[in-house]
Amino acid sequence: MITLQRALRRHRDRDDGGFTLIELLVVIIIIGVLAAIAVPVFLHQRQKGYDASAKSDLHGAALAEESYFAEHGSYAALTTVAAEDPIKLSSGDTLVMVFLDGNKGYCIGALNSKGSPPPASQAALGQANIVWWYDSQSGGLQPAGAALSPTSYGCPGTNSATGGAISLNSISAT
Repeated sequence: MITLQRALRRHRDRDDGGFTLIELLVVIIIIGVLAAIAVPVFLHQRQKGYDASAKSDLHGAALAEESYFAEHGSYAALTTVAAEDPIKLSSGDTLVMVFLDGNKGYCIGALNSKGSPPPASQAALGQANIVWWYDSQSGGLQPAGAALSPTSYGCPGTNSATGGAISLNSISAT
């Protein structure tokens, strides 16, 4: 009887220090759930970064247009402006001069090949890749999802109805 008590006491006093299989499985499941939540959030952050680069390049092109206007007294196509004062574009960015009215203003569109997908309403307008718009006559950068029509293409202040000519010349990052 004494040896049995000693054996039980030794077994109870012994410190294994390990985890059970159930405890390990619970931890693995929790880590898997957290990873499933975090990965899409991180992917969306990358897309937002590409969008920010497109909007930044759009703003840079608008500044170049305004500088050109200050020197020459009229607005010009993006290729003309970029030839005189190079416009630095981020990787994957493309800028498109949509409308140009040399005396009044301009409208430029921007996209990044890895950025946000364009609104579905743009596919019918033939400008399916442009996501961001800068209209000099409407206060600059237009909100995402701005109303599009076959005459304005997202440019409410500078378009064919206001005397602007469709330009569609573009510059891309090299």
